[in-house]
Amino acid sequence: KSIKINPGFSKARLLSLEILLSQKNKPEITKMFTEWLSASNVLDEPIKSLLALTNYGFYPSELAVILERLETKHHKDPRIVSAMADLFFIEKKYLKAVEKYKILISLLTANKKMLARAFYQVGYCYNELKNSEQAVLALQQAISADSKFAESFNLISYIYLKNGNALDQALEFAEKALKLERNTVAFFDTKAMILIKMKKFDLAKKTLVRALDIDPKNSELKKRMAEIGLMQH
Repeated sequence: KSIKINPGFSKARLLSLEILLSQKNKPEITKMFTEWLSASNVLDEPIKSLLALTNYGFYPSELAVILERLETKHHKDPRIVSAMADLFFIEKKYLKAVEKYKILISLLTANKKMLARAFYQVGYCYNELKNSEQAVLALQQAISADSKFAESFNLISYIYLKNGNALDQALEFAEKALKLERNTVAFFDTKAMILIKMKKFDLAKKTLVRALDIDPKNSELKKRMAEIGLMQH
């Protein structure tokens, strides 16, 4: 009854969603979300719930279809565009994701953190598409939008490492990422790989020891430590 009286009433919608999920009724769930998003002026809750469906057997492409139906009505709403971009990203459809993230970037002005995240996602996608030049350009724009977005520094560092050039610059970016987030194991790993490439094995070991202090059971870090031992003999 609550849904019919107020189509945007989230609690009633969420209760219906729980029932439909227990029944594995995909057609009705799709219909419900289409109606919910069409009727609601507050999109945060329905979008959050929609994205969560990837954990309940829905393919991202199925959910993107729901959002595409609403694109005409909400084509300038960053939340709709962001959700579509994220769904394509999850499904590794990177070209489509880039297209949507670029639309999102054109809609974002005041929110620097969201802008930095969108540029980072573009950079990540281009890296997966083996386009290092465009990846670095997008990541530099992410840093310009938010100089405290550590992931951008780390990914640029990794790209330079992967390309085998500008290792000094790669190390500089890796250290900037760690300065911003001192307890992120992946950042220590990136720095260690750069140091290994530079044949600075003792410094690489010290970096991995710090990472293992944070995550003692990390098998990849242990494997990398063992590889350094082999290189030194």
